[in-house]
Amino acid sequence: MSTKRVVGGLFPNDGDGNAWGDKERGFPGPLAKEGFTLIDPGRFQNMNNDFSAQIAAFKKASAEIVTGVVIPPDAKTFLTQARQQGLRPKVVTLGKALLFPGAIEALGSLAKGSRPRCGGLLRTRSSPR
Repeated sequence: MSTKRVVGGLFPNDGDGNAWGDKERGFPGPLAKEGFTLIDPGRFQNMNNDFSAQIAAFKKASAEIVTGVVIPPDAKTFLTQARQQGLRPKVVTLGKALLFPGAIEALGSLAKGSRPRCGGLLRTRSSPR
């Protein structure tokens, strides 16, 4: 799939988010080595009800991929608000939140045209199959 190689990162202020978002030992290094730019707007608390800052940062950077390690309720909130605010990434991969079919089903219409993949990958309707 062709993208601009810009990845938005959703890393909560918990053990997983701090580990995966760590600039030295987390995801930023491997992404950079593969030629991707990671947009990390900072940590947030689990059960967040407002992802506007993250969405604005991802839109400003033209992120077509979103990754992170969020809990299922935060995934649903983020995806709902992203759609409302006009962010439609080609790929969303969220460990913890999208690992199992039941989690995808719980997203309802947000997951239409999507399917679970190894590692929590959600391909959106705009994604080529």
